[in-house]
Amino acid sequence: MLSKVSNVSTQKVGVEFPNLHHVLADLDKLDRKAADRVMRAGLRVVLNTIGSEMKKRLDPTVKIAAKGVKSKIKGRGGRLVAKVGFGVGRKLADTPKLVRQDRPKNRPGVGISALNVHWWIAGTKERFRRVAGKPTVDPVTKRWVRAKGKTTGSMPAKQPGLATFAAIAAAKRAETKAIEVMRKRLNSELKKIGV
Repeated sequence: MLSKVSNVSTQKVGVEFPNLHHVLADLDKLDRKAADRVMRAGLRVVLNTIGSEMKKRLDPTVKIAAKGVKSKIKGRGGRLVAKVGFGVGRKLADTPKLVRQDRPKNRPGVGISALNVHWWIAGTKERFRRVAGKPTVDPVTKRWVRAKGKTTGSMPAKQPGLATFAAIAAAKRAETKAIEVMRKRLNSELKKIGV
């Protein structure tokens, strides 16, 4: 069964596509690498469809952060794991063009951009500035901790469930596109081996 996981902070959503059994039945005719290529093609379409839905549903006040929606597919232990969301895939710190440049200089903070849009979506706990000095060992947890400095506040979640709603809204469209792409890829792979 083709399954996809969407990730926004700690939020995970599984979407299953029951109509793929026709395509999946023919994958047995291929070797593992060819079947993997067919599955990756289908997953890529699913991730792109859900990612575009996430961009569409993002609040207009932080639309600049829509560039931060990325996806990746990894093979782990004979199965494919796919993710789509903010902060997925290539590290965004390497791409300064995604940082918000239009923020007024007299406003505090860094503003919401593709690098930190997860703050907007999922919210943050109360955060503190670092204090200079050596860390000490907490007697209860036995971990190294730094003294807490001035609070920078917390941010309430502005769009909780964005990934869930986007995945549900795009599921039928994604399944239709995935079946079409996987069928094309499957036919080309079968032609290669002469079946």
